[in-house]
Amino acid sequence: MPLFQTLGWQMPGEAIWTGVTWVWRGSLLLSSIGLCTGLATKVAFVLGVFVLGLPNNLGMVQHKDSMPVFVLAIFALARSGDYLSLDNWIRNRVRQAPREGRQDSPEYTWPIRLAWVLMVLVFFAAGVSKLRNSGWRWIDSDNMRNNLIQHHYTHEPPFRFGLVVAQSPGICRMIGGTTMMVELLAPLALACSRARLPIIGGLFLMQAGIWALLGVDFPIYLACYLFWIPWNWLDKVKGDRDES
Repeated sequence: MPLFQTLGWQMPGEAIWTGVTWVWRGSLLLSSIGLCTGLATKVAFVLGVFVLGLPNNLGMVQHKDSMPVFVLAIFALARSGDYLSLDNWIRNRVRQAPREGRQDSPEYTWPIRLAWVLMVLVFFAAGVSKLRNSGWRWIDSDNMRNNLIQHHYTHEPPFRFGLVVAQSPGICRMIGGTTMMVELLAPLALACSRARLPIIGGLFLMQAGIWALLGVDFPIYLACYLFWIPWNWLDKVKGDRDES
């Protein structure tokens, strides 16, 4: 909100809003396929701040749209189109000028690592907030059970299994305890590679479970888990293909 107040950004008319959102979607598409990557990622970030930030000025903070703005900023600053992109294909096939650079260079590792840190901080802050504001009562009370029942009537969960779970106080407390534990242990995924899979996998299942039981979806957050996949296996596939 302070950013929009400082820049004087206001709700545009319907025609302008529609145009901005379509240009933003186009920049996201170009960024995804790596065409005009440098310009596309910067446009995606600037317009993303506006498109994703505007709803926060209309009476409700959209917390699930906060981290994607920072992710778009990372793409805008990183060398996103150097390798697996149409830009690189054009350089190699048309201009015969492949991009030089080591894949273990910090230029190609800091964007992913920074995305890791952002995700970990978001979940760790959520766990700390639960512990600081509610303490162990967040787990030991009927909080989870009440949420399951309330969201059944205020949202549209894809499954009705939430009401079944709500009938078991023990399972509800187990879900609450597991949620807080995984969130508080999230920073360990940065320091210990062996703990990375169970922690990040647990966070993914937690958000998928929130959608399935409560009807609260996090589609953009779920897409950010792609940062944790070791994509260097593509180099091995490419190398084997070149040898054959």
